[in-house]
Amino acid sequence: MEYMKQWPYLQDNNIISLIAPASSAPQDTFLKCLEFASQELNPSFHKNFNKPDLYFAQKKDFQVKDIISTLSDESPVMWSLRGGYGSMRLIPELMQIKKPKIPKCFIGFSDNTALHLFLNQKWNWPTLHGINFSGILGHQKEYQELLKILRGELKEKTFKLKALNNSAKKENTLSGVITGGNFRIVQSSLGTPWEIKTKGKILFLEDVGERAYSIDRMFEQLIQAKVINNDTKAIVLGNFVEGLEKDGRDLTPLTIKRWAQELKVPMYEGLPCGHGSPNFTLPFNTPTVIESGRLTTQFNK
Repeated sequence: MEYMKQWPYLQDNNIISLIAPASSAPQDTFLKCLEFASQELNPSFHKNFNKPDLYFAQKKDFQVKDIISTLSDESPVMWSLRGGYGSMRLIPELMQIKKPKIPKCFIGFSDNTALHLFLNQKWNWPTLHGINFSGILGHQKEYQELLKILRGELKEKTFKLKALNNSAKKENTLSGVITGGNFRIVQSSLGTPWEIKTKGKILFLEDVGERAYSIDRMFEQLIQAKVINNDTKAIVLGNFVEGLEKDGRDLTPLTIKRWAQELKVPMYEGLPCGHGSPNFTLPFNTPTVIESGRLTTQFNK
């Protein structure tokens, strides 16, 4: 059977499928986002997909059935409602199903990093690390750009980076696909069947609510686990927010600076992606080049 690598671009009559693999969103927030998105899109979802069960959007069995059903529907887009927690617990069941012949464009970030890793590594699909559906009202500029990406009107983008170590400053050009996402979820992948693979890839990391010592520990674990190694093409950092110490200091920049100096892997910061604002769309598992302090990446290839 021949499999497609690219997801089909969104057409005017297409629906977009909403899924809730992690936590729920407040119902009033969801309804406002649904009303706003319906001006330009045709969202579709199971009527009970956002029915909270503890800190999940639904019971696990429902979430698994919903995502499997969505993978086989006619929508070219599969958009996560929210992050929070829960996506990783669905992966053992997803590992058992047959890869669809036609890929879908999966959109989400934060806890949805687990699904990105599964789709990128198990099925070799390109995906979009970007705003969750429940966040579109607070990120309307990012939302409008995302629509252009989904319709094929914007096929690549260049971001300006800041080199953090000598390896990055000396590197003229490097290329690879981007992997990663939320630092805590990347760490959570270790020892699982969907453990992150960074060989020949550009590792992207971002996070929220993690103090500096926690970020330091996550770097330490990825290095000891040899996830970050000499085969990693580069490390590129996005937004790190809400990680102040109890006395109000932000030690994250100093922690990142220390690791950049110790690592031989080229390390950069400056991607306006992840928690916080802005949170622009970053494609995973697509051709990407870093050259002269700029990262240029293609959205669907």
